[in-house]
Amino acid sequence: MPETSWDEHELVFKFDTDGPPRFDVYVMDVSYFSGKLECYLRYKRIPHRRIEVTWEQMAKNSKYTGLMQVPVVFDRELNIWLRDTTSIIVLFESAPDLYGIQPNRPIIPSQACDSFLSFLLEEFADEWLWLPALYYRWDFRLDAGNLSRRFMIHDFYRDSTPLNLPEWLAQMVIIDRQHDEYVYQGGVQDEAGRLYVQGIYLSTLMALEAHFTQHPFLLGDHPTLVDFGFAASMFRHFSLDPTPSKIMRLRAPHTYEWVARMWNSGSLKSSIQSGSSPFAEFSSTQALNSFVPYMVSNAKALLGQQESFQVGPLKMKPVAFRAWSASKLGARWLALSTEDQILIDNYLHAQGLSLCHFKNAIPSIMKAGSLWGESTEPPHCSHTGEPSLLTKVLGTPNHAILRKVPHPTSFMLSLVATFVLFSFWSWKNKKQAIKIVAIVYFLTKVRSKYI
Repeated sequence: MPETSWDEHELVFKFDTDGPPRFDVYVMDVSYFSGKLECYLRYKRIPHRRIEVTWEQMAKNSKYTGLMQVPVVFDRELNIWLRDTTSIIVLFESAPDLYGIQPNRPIIPSQACDSFLSFLLEEFADEWLWLPALYYRWDFRLDAGNLSRRFMIHDFYRDSTPLNLPEWLAQMVIIDRQHDEYVYQGGVQDEAGRLYVQGIYLSTLMALEAHFTQHPFLLGDHPTLVDFGFAASMFRHFSLDPTPSKIMRLRAPHTYEWVARMWNSGSLKSSIQSGSSPFAEFSSTQALNSFVPYMVSNAKALLGQQESFQVGPLKMKPVAFRAWSASKLGARWLALSTEDQILIDNYLHAQGLSLCHFKNAIPSIMKAGSLWGESTEPPHCSHTGEPSLLTKVLGTPNHAILRKVPHPTSFMLSLVATFVLFSFWSWKNKKQAIKIVAIVYFLTKVRSKYI
């Protein structure tokens, strides 16, 4: 448990060990994937220093990580930075001795079929439930206002804001950036899209609730990889943001209880998961039937250099990272024996789900995954240079495919505004001029677009 000295933004979890913790874990208290990683660290009782980053701290870390993202982990013993929660978990599970981790709480099933299905459901939870999670957070006025104020006053910008923008403008920039990046570019552009995304949350929530009325965790008596995958959205978003939290409390109280159980899972007694196949107890067929076509369509859009592609009523921007992540799932399928592949096909067919579309597209998915263009794959950070000022201000873009360019209108607007302002201000007031350029830039709601 935490040391007696209390600083809510920086806590040390020793878990009955002596000496300083080996890992510095940089998180945000409202972050989707920070919640997932923190649940894992607490269950595994891995000593760590939990640091809630500010914008200034993240900008400093970016010199070593090349990212304006969380969570990231710094290993003091090996002097390395780690990223991407799934990759970090797989690394720790595959080499616990190297990282000083107790091996008595494995979370990845040892049986090949169960392992693949675990990664399939975890991929769905990671790369599909983000859409309703971010939609509920930034498309509803109550939720967006609540989170933007937290960003400003208590969390990310508690020390300072980029370019020292006034608080009212910075709050507007936060909402505008998040809604454009994750909701509009995520495909939610009309009422049909809103209903579609709400359906993803509600159908998944009802499937979870039916399961948790009978079982404490998704695969038995202890958390596994699938639990941590679903905890990402269900914890820091759906159970805490005002609108989806009310839905969960009123319609899925057992799931609400499971969220708390995941956060406190470190108190469970050590146990080795059984090798039985428990997946018949849980499936999210309807959601997976949408997610599998999404993986394939995203890869094809990247290869075809399409600006967008259609999933139901959603007009979505392709994301290279998700193609890379899907390529890892494709590699896991190819590594299975023919007998195991047949077993999985038969099981999924009984659930009304087919992977034929995915299997046939694996070569394309693998090729599209290579477009992500990172010189070093996760979990290790690929630091190829400090991020640009624009990236530090707006964050590492979610929908960047190969390169980022400003929209021509916004580019010309910034040039004109800069020319006019610098005509009236001396160079000693350059910072003030830059601030006003930023104000003009965001007030007109013309933002950087990605191709």
